[in-house]
Amino acid sequence: MDKKQSLELCAALSNAKGAPGFEDEVLAVLRRYGEGLGSFREDSLRNLYLSRSGNQGGRPMVQLDAHTDEVAFMVQAVKPNGTLRFTTLGGWVPSNIPAHRVWVQTADGDYIPGVTASKPPHFMSEAERKAQPAVEDMSIDIGASSREEVLRDFRVRMAAPVVPDVTFEYQEKHDLMIGKAFDCRLGCASILRTLDNLRDKTLNVDVTGAFAVQEEMGTRGATVTANTVKPDLAIVFEGCPADDTVAEPYMIQTAIHKGPMLRHIDARMITNPRLQRYALDLAEELGKPVEEVEKALAAVQSLEPAGVGARNLSECLVLQLQRRHEDSELAIRIARDYLDPLSKSRYGLIAKSLGVCQEEVRTACDLIRTLNPRPGGGFAARENLVYINPDLFVVNFPDHFELLTNDYFFPDLNISGYYCRMLKSTEDNEVKDYLMGKVRQAKWVVHSIEQRRSTLLRCAECILELQEEFFRRGPGHLKPMCLADIAQKVGVHESTVSRTVRDKYLQCASGVYPLSYFFSRSLGAPAARPGTEENTSSPDFAKALLKKLIGGEDKHKPLSDQKLCERMAREGCELSRRTVAKYRDELGIPSTTGRKQYE
Repeated sequence: MDKKQSLELCAALSNAKGAPGFEDEVLAVLRRYGEGLGSFREDSLRNLYLSRSGNQGGRPMVQLDAHTDEVAFMVQAVKPNGTLRFTTLGGWVPSNIPAHRVWVQTADGDYIPGVTASKPPHFMSEAERKAQPAVEDMSIDIGASSREEVLRDFRVRMAAPVVPDVTFEYQEKHDLMIGKAFDCRLGCASILRTLDNLRDKTLNVDVTGAFAVQEEMGTRGATVTANTVKPDLAIVFEGCPADDTVAEPYMIQTAIHKGPMLRHIDARMITNPRLQRYALDLAEELGKPVEEVEKALAAVQSLEPAGVGARNLSECLVLQLQRRHEDSELAIRIARDYLDPLSKSRYGLIAKSLGVCQEEVRTACDLIRTLNPRPGGGFAARENLVYINPDLFVVNFPDHFELLTNDYFFPDLNISGYYCRMLKSTEDNEVKDYLMGKVRQAKWVVHSIEQRRSTLLRCAECILELQEEFFRRGPGHLKPMCLADIAQKVGVHESTVSRTVRDKYLQCASGVYPLSYFFSRSLGAPAARPGTEENTSSPDFAKALLKKLIGGEDKHKPLSDQKLCERMAREGCELSRRTVAKYRDELGIPSTTGRKQYE
């Protein structure tokens, strides 16, 4: 593959539209340019695998990895004025979003142009001009003047992907490429180039290129590819920002025109030491610059979130404390040298050792307990990780709620015109009878799916009506509700409601909830908290009250489950001691012994 071919490949990959979950165009480019390099296959998540032609099996496996998606947007709702409310896919800085040309996918699979827009400065207050823009205050303008026009003429629906409108170009004079999605389309191109260079080579290993999807949404695809390929060695062709324009000279590790960087330490792992030594020796042999491990470690520990790259729990907590602006010198000393007494709340012992008063120690320890002992946990790959795609959306408007279905999971189904035309044109009665039977079956399936969707929507509308307080005020305001309540309103059997809501999720302003969350038995006779209109008969309220009582208790003499039971009864929420213990466990709150603080 020469330079011209490589540039053509980079251009095709960069120009391809590939929002997370919608990487089809990118996969098509990879298949076209990867033809002849090996055999392709896809998994159900649409990860693409390219096994080298020379693979024999039974040998060490090397995985070449890159991802196909890019940071993008998704249409969340269509506003009455014809603009599109959207949500981000991947990590965006809100201030970078407005005034971008974008491509919006239609229901027909085509893309139409649009512009990301925010409130014009002429209509902003002084405070709004100084404030950081919020994504929820932005919109995408495609030129429509009403919601009806968007749906009817522009054919744009909810959950449509949106990608930046950027065209690849190559500046020969400066030998520079300009485009979008270089993270990680250039990695995808590098895999194909590597396999092309290995085309006629004799190897002692098998090589598979893995093109992962949905990396920008939490490395979803890579979690699957790694478990599918099960490599002995993985080389990740990941794009990273050049730091020569933002970092001090001694901290620069990647820069324009300086070539690739081989990481031997990262925020989430340290490279196999044998491989690390081999890479360092090879770099020295080839005369390539190598930064010291400690310098690399310092760079990693300077990244977000604070605490990543720590070698132990103590260092992790200290790194987080050092990043805070308030005076935390005492907390740093405790986190560094007194973690064991801290875990037992031995404030007197710590105070005596450090020569300070117990109140100062207690304040410092309370600060330490607010830190995150696993700051990289949100990025860790976990087995059997399930990502929820909501089936329904509840959108808050000032005067009403709007319930929307996720049409991506309820696509329009039609019977192929090919078979309908065959049915009309054939003279063979046997063929005609066969086709008519299949068409009837297909119509029945389409009708059943549509009926299922309709039932789900009606059930959700009833839930929205009965649980309006929850959607207005959030958790803690859930009312007792059973299947029979919904069944009666919808006019179906309770079992139908049960099957309809099973494994279905709803997204609202408070988060994503399974529909089963909204069904709960009353804890007793309907009651109201004295002096209020709050319903105290719901488990949701009981948990909120329990958390409040524990938060206000004397930490030297924490309340037992029985005492909590009595205190809750005085608040109008009567529970058994066993139920209190159950709710406490569900909230992740330790028992009396675990909450007690010693002198």
